[in-house]
Amino acid sequence: MFNSVLLNGRSCLWRSNGGPESSNLKKSLNYDESLNQLAELECLCFSDFWPKNELAAMLDLPYSFAQIFYASTSGEKIVPIGYVIYWQVVDEVQLHRFGIHPELRGCGSGKVILADFCGQWCEILPGKSDTSSISLQTSTRSSSQSEANYTFNNFCSKITLEVRENNAPALAVYRAVGFEEVGRRPNYYHDTHEAAVLMDKCIFPHE
Repeated sequence: MFNSVLLNGRSCLWRSNGGPESSNLKKSLNYDESLNQLAELECLCFSDFWPKNELAAMLDLPYSFAQIFYASTSGEKIVPIGYVIYWQVVDEVQLHRFGIHPELRGCGSGKVILADFCGQWCEILPGKSDTSSISLQTSTRSSSQSEANYTFNNFCSKITLEVRENNAPALAVYRAVGFEEVGRRPNYYHDTHEAAVLMDKCIFPHE
């Protein structure tokens, strides 16, 4: 399990998922610092990385979120190791970016993090009134900070994504956590003319 930070707009939400605890990290985190960490990971993970200003603009959309995952090193330092960027539209989550620190690739970390991300959408069952409570830290435009209780309804029926057809490592990870191919878009990527493989993971069936 991992601890994580959820970003949206100017909000920075700490989510304790049973991972490594660090009260100092939790207290020091704010939106700007978390956005910097996200931009650094994005640059490390992708050659066609999205610059910081584009990430910030995307996160200003009310339905757009980024989640950064943290783990502890051998020296007990808590460090960011991966992230997802996604849209939540009604009961569907659209995964737009999934990155793992290059030093952790090939050892199963990607599968564990993605499974953890997908699993959080199962926490609220249809018909249940329970919600998960998480700690909220907000950085406003004037850089003032406040802390409050925030209620987040983490329910969706389906997670969708698209991936390059020749990205075998990513396809293997997605399939390992339950994503299935549902279609293809030929010549979707302009640089390589690869097809985009469309994949879905059903969380709860529509009634």
